[in-house]
Amino acid sequence: MFSRTDIKITLHGERHLGAVIGSDTFREEYVSNKVSGWVKDVEELSEIAKEDPQLAYTAYTKGLAHRWTFFQRTIKNISNLFIPLEEAIRNNFIPALLGRGISDEQRKLIALPLRYGGLAIQNPVITSDKEFQASDTITNEIQQLIYDQDTEIEKFDRSKMNTEKQSIRAIYQRNKAEVRI
Repeated sequence: MFSRTDIKITLHGERHLGAVIGSDTFREEYVSNKVSGWVKDVEELSEIAKEDPQLAYTAYTKGLAHRWTFFQRTIKNISNLFIPLEEAIRNNFIPALLGRGISDEQRKLIALPLRYGGLAIQNPVITSDKEFQASDTITNEIQQLIYDQDTEIEKFDRSKMNTEKQSIRAIYQRNKAEVRI
């Protein structure tokens, strides 16, 4: 039926708008490959951190760490795939920055935002499910309009979305304050 078109039919999955859709196996393979690349990036930054920790820290927080946030927000149930990345961050990058290893409690403190005395180097295993849930909650109304194939965009209530964002921010702040205490 589609042999004379550019339409590609697949049973496994495909990259879609930078994320991935398809079977669990395809999704896990795709994300695992991405994580492997990010692990290599973290290892390279770890080497830089030994000589220039401020430069490596800035590159990590302003650039590298944002690469996986999109995946976390758009692909469900992938937190376990981030274990190798967290291991590289915890065992290579943070020790290179600080010049020593860290305990489990110190890792939690380092994940805190700067305003709470942390370094804002979050654990991607922990943030993955939270990021997806927050994104899903915030976009729920627009998702439903798309699912219903409703073309009346006027039905979209931006203030409701902003209320959801504020609610999620408040929950994040409460959780971070609890870790700090």
